[in-house]
Amino acid sequence: GARGPGQFANIGNRQRRQPSYQGSVTLQFSNSALNAAPFSLNGQPTAKPSSNREQFGFNLGGPLVIPKLLNYRRANFTFTYSQTIARNGTNPVGSVPTAAMRSGDFSKVLDGSAALLFDPLTAGTRTPFPGAQIPATRINPASVALLSYFPNPLYDGLVQNYRLVSSTPNNNHNIGIRLNAPINNRDRINVNFQLQGRNANNQQLFGFRDATEGTGVSAQLGWSHSIGRRFNSNANVNFSRNSNTSAPFFAYGTNFAKQFGITGPSQDPINYGPPNLSFTNFSGLSDGSASISKNQTFNFSENITWVVKQKHNLQFGYTFQRIQQNSNNYQNARGTFSFSGLLTAQLDANGQPVAKSGYDFADFLLGFPQSSTLRYTSANTYLRSWSTNAFVQDDFRMSRKLTLNFGLRYEYFAPYTELNGHLANLDLKPGFTAASVVVSGQSGAYSGELPSSLVRSQKRDFSPRFGFAYRPFQKDSTMIRGGYSIFYSGSPYAQIASQLSAQPPFATTSSISTSLANRLTLQNGFSTTSSQLTNTYAVNPNQRIGYTQQWNFGLQHNVTRTMFAEVDYTGSKGTN
Repeated sequence: GARGPGQFANIGNRQRRQPSYQGSVTLQFSNSALNAAPFSLNGQPTAKPSSNREQFGFNLGGPLVIPKLLNYRRANFTFTYSQTIARNGTNPVGSVPTAAMRSGDFSKVLDGSAALLFDPLTAGTRTPFPGAQIPATRINPASVALLSYFPNPLYDGLVQNYRLVSSTPNNNHNIGIRLNAPINNRDRINVNFQLQGRNANNQQLFGFRDATEGTGVSAQLGWSHSIGRRFNSNANVNFSRNSNTSAPFFAYGTNFAKQFGITGPSQDPINYGPPNLSFTNFSGLSDGSASISKNQTFNFSENITWVVKQKHNLQFGYTFQRIQQNSNNYQNARGTFSFSGLLTAQLDANGQPVAKSGYDFADFLLGFPQSSTLRYTSANTYLRSWSTNAFVQDDFRMSRKLTLNFGLRYEYFAPYTELNGHLANLDLKPGFTAASVVVSGQSGAYSGELPSSLVRSQKRDFSPRFGFAYRPFQKDSTMIRGGYSIFYSGSPYAQIASQLSAQPPFATTSSISTSLANRLTLQNGFSTTSSQLTNTYAVNPNQRIGYTQQWNFGLQHNVTRTMFAEVDYTGSKGTN
């Protein structure tokens, strides 16, 4: 597409004396005016979705001098700002019911012929609807209301007869401040602060737009200290926090469930709106779920380097990290109905549907879903964890030909806990002959006493490291290198905790299907109590985290002054 000018010239003091301030301004524009039209999936001509992107950036840096207030010429600062304003074009296609179907007329559905629809309320053997027409008096009032959320078809036929051409915003801005300041000949501090704000819309197929917004902040403070000659310390403190909020299109609007007598869905205003609808032959009615997440990390690290007699380059280090993952998730709080045509199908002598009979949208108009799912409780979780590690390493120059590297690292990863104890696991009897639910704060019937994380930690994760570099010939450039190391990862603990926190009794989901004896309707299709869905996730309380062994071997030789040849072999083995 069309593009505007790129980076503008630098600005600042051109003279060769201090103080010297330098900066730059960047402007960039692009749009879809000259872009080719996207390929049409349904073969129908369509308007090209519009998109554009505008970027602005500015930075300024130099000595920290403020006239009449501060004159710290040895310190340097950098300030940056950037902003992006964008619209992303989309043109998804889908299938929606025709005007005739919306009124109950299914006389032209299958290759222009009538659908075989049978009345589910017929006593005994189901009888067909005359002319494949559902009487207006039989259409469910909630179905009539839900029809207003379905767009009309734009093209002939039933498959991909609808398209939505739109552009959605996606914006962000970033601010950064960096400071590097020597305190004296032995000490220096550095500061880095970053701030981001962002907002966007997520486009649903039927035109609903869900708003998302978020902020991110990161701060780092470092201190470098020279303890003595070739003896240095570097300490760093880092803090980061990231938050995201998603608000559905229907949030805080009309309480659809209460208005049309649909029992079960959440009555929290953030979950207002129509239920999600799923069809066999048509695109479903759906909207995003409300969610709020706030994740936070604190990190402290200290590294010391000490060069001893120019033969040993010793390094010592320590790190401590604390993690918070806070999430409020209202997934499927409005519930979901699924329609398949089962309720308007002809049934054989065994009560099974006859092929090519029934129609999903006819079931919908009558208000008879085949199944429903609903989450009764919001998954509000506040996960906590911490980790620490320490290491020692020595680069030992034995001779001009040979250098060895030895190291040992210790790591500890604390399994995640939940602030309110909302973790549940299946405690399995040896041989998998029985199981019982155990929650934080309880002892397992078969596993005995358990920590609040329900998973016991590992306390013996030592990682050795070894490497070498060898030049076999004094006057030749040939170099042989190799090494071996072990790496542990605590990331599985986060996945385990997210599963344990999403189970009953803290996260309860009801999933039911219709039957001839107890037919579901839009009004009573959600169970008002838990269906006692069994917990489906279990983890061994003694679960060990995995580790990876890595090794490598390489040979390098200079062919000429400007060209070299190198052969490397790298291997790895994962163990869990």
